[in-house]
Amino acid sequence: MTVTRRGGLRRFLAPVMAVTAAFGIGAQAMAAPPQTVLRHDQHHAAFPLYDCGDFAIQAEWEVTLTLTQYFAADGSPKKFVGHVAYVGTLSHPSNGRWVDDRGLHTFVDDQVQGQTRDAGGYRKVTAPGEGILIHDTGVVAWAWNDPNDPFDDAFLKLAGPKDELEGKTEELCAYLRG
Repeated sequence: MTVTRRGGLRRFLAPVMAVTAAFGIGAQAMAAPPQTVLRHDQHHAAFPLYDCGDFAIQAEWEVTLTLTQYFAADGSPKKFVGHVAYVGTLSHPSNGRWVDDRGLHTFVDDQVQGQTRDAGGYRKVTAPGEGILIHDTGVVAWAWNDPNDPFDDAFLKLAGPKDELEGKTEELCAYLRG
């Protein structure tokens, strides 16, 4: 069915909803609307993020995270959708050199299939006159072989530059080293 004018879909759905309500079809699905289970702004103290050999890059961010939980018709958790935005810095702990670090991405934890998909501009760090130091954007999808073991995952898809996953931090280390 193609709806070409405003309200056409509503006129189609009204009788369908009335019939399903009369027979009790879909009552369980309507009983469990999505819930936002976490929404917060949090400031992280500086902590080591990347090892550069002679120093560890310190990260400090303000993070905004919204986590919404979706349910299956039987009320069981179906998926979690997280929207993450952060603004902060990456710095050398001794010499004071730093770069801006900001990102915005969305992840979906599919509880039914045991998979996570993360997409967006996770990290793109640049410095004046230097260009891109770390570029980590696009899509990553992985399956959880053991949900309790974060090191037992299997990558299903990688798309886009993935410097962080590939350990390509040399240019960032060199820039912060001075």
